[in-house]
Amino acid sequence: MASTERPSPSEMSPLTQISSVELQMLSVDQILDKYEPVNGKDDTIKILRAFLDDLPLDGKKNLMDDIEACSLNLKALADSLRDEVLGPLRAMGGQTAEPTPNPRPGREESVEIMASNIVESASRNDQKWLKECCLKRDGQRCIISGIFDYNYVQKNALDEEGEETECTHIIPFAMGHFETDAKARELQGTWVAMRRYFPILTDPTHHFSQENINECRNAMTLHHGLHRNFGKFRIALDPTEKENEYNILQFRATATAKRFLPANNKILFTQHDSRYAMPSPELLRIHAIIAKVLRASGQAEYIDKILQDRDNTGVLATDGSSNVGAFLSMSQLSLIAAPARSMSENVRPGGEKQAERRSEARFGERQENFGQ
Repeated sequence: MASTERPSPSEMSPLTQISSVELQMLSVDQILDKYEPVNGKDDTIKILRAFLDDLPLDGKKNLMDDIEACSLNLKALADSLRDEVLGPLRAMGGQTAEPTPNPRPGREESVEIMASNIVESASRNDQKWLKECCLKRDGQRCIISGIFDYNYVQKNALDEEGEETECTHIIPFAMGHFETDAKARELQGTWVAMRRYFPILTDPTHHFSQENINECRNAMTLHHGLHRNFGKFRIALDPTEKENEYNILQFRATATAKRFLPANNKILFTQHDSRYAMPSPELLRIHAIIAKVLRASGQAEYIDKILQDRDNTGVLATDGSSNVGAFLSMSQLSLIAAPARSMSENVRPGGEKQAERRSEARFGERQENFGQ
């Protein structure tokens, strides 16, 4: 009699594994198709599908698991992706605190574990050293345009044109910089989400977290105009199969930035000093995926408007930080979350609203509310 035991994951062929992912995608499609928007501005499905379209396979699998686990609470899941990933990164590591809690099982435990292993904040004192290293590695030039650094030209009296360059972090510097334990904990929600949907960050070979922010593999020399566009995800570098070669993606880049991009939108990095690691293709791929998701989901413009409205008010707290209450009152984007907020009416059948607990609450205590 043939055995009825199911093969272990290690015994399954690649085709079997791919088939299982495809079957799960069919299930997820059905869940998403059944979702009823709260109103005309509800971008839940756009956000979730944009991530599903562009995440790497392992991250996509994790998101599909989360969609199935949170099938009655999809809006909170989409909001958490916006508030914990897209918003903070688009804001270049700006004011981020207590985003929309992700309703997936185990999320709160992950945040607490990371918070209990907080390392020293990335230092701004390292920035001069990092820029010097990147300039040496990049040949004293903007790594994309090839234009010489202005200060280098002046110092060496070169007969070359120069432009101001800046040391540009791939994963924003502020993602590793915190001045208080409270700020450190606030960043953990974003790191937990990033590690779940980009598992390569936890891979032993490519491990990357806040303590790695000021490493050469996370930085490159860019013309100041390109730096701004890269940080805003208006341009991105998508790795090709060739080592150190990238396709340049444009998402409404400014005219200034476009003037410094190669005509064929392709660039091959050259390592001028082997002592310093090249920009990580894994980190640049993550940056490119975020750029694609921001555009496909429509969240780039939405987040920019929120940030612009906040900046235009000029409302600051006495300590110089953004006024949380004022910021929240003029936006729905919870880059800085209120102590509690109402869940959308679609959390439970029949439209019953359920108050969402703060991120400090254990997910296990909330799971019954989400699952009913």
